[in-house]
Amino acid sequence: MGTFNTTSIVVYGDIEKNNSKWVTWFESSIELYRTLDIKANYIGIIGKSFSSGKILQLSRTESRLRKSLDTGEDISSISLYSLPEKFSQAAFDYDAYISRDAIGKHNHIILTLNEKFLTRADINMIIEELRKHINFVNGEVFEMYNTESPQFYAAKIKSASSCKTLNVLKKF
Repeated sequence: MGTFNTTSIVVYGDIEKNNSKWVTWFESSIELYRTLDIKANYIGIIGKSFSSGKILQLSRTESRLRKSLDTGEDISSISLYSLPEKFSQAAFDYDAYISRDAIGKHNHIILTLNEKFLTRADINMIIEELRKHINFVNGEVFEMYNTESPQFYAAKIKSASSCKTLNVLKKF
């Protein structure tokens, strides 16, 4: 798909690994995509029975995820992607990406949108929605090219100084 600008909203804080909260976040994320007129079609999960590291078709995986959550399986991360029909790399070709990540010391929730979907987004509403699913500490809204991996910056794997196209729009 090539290089395009993205806008990301990230919130930081503590994420409770309570399975009912994962279900609530998952359902809220699907609804958020609907309000943006975007369809989630792939999912990435890190958990006891989801260890391949591969993204999976949501339609084939959702019932398995719900069963795992119902039985109390430990889940550390769930990511929902909206990918075009012919994508080559999910990490770069997404239209939208939302993830709740309780791995490491920088727990966060991030929504990243391809710039072509930004006109559909109410940033303040999205911030409030994301804050419902984390014990909120702080957050930011930033722009960056997809090829610089906004997710790595949000996870604090990449420093701001190493991101050539980073433009922080708002800290809160």
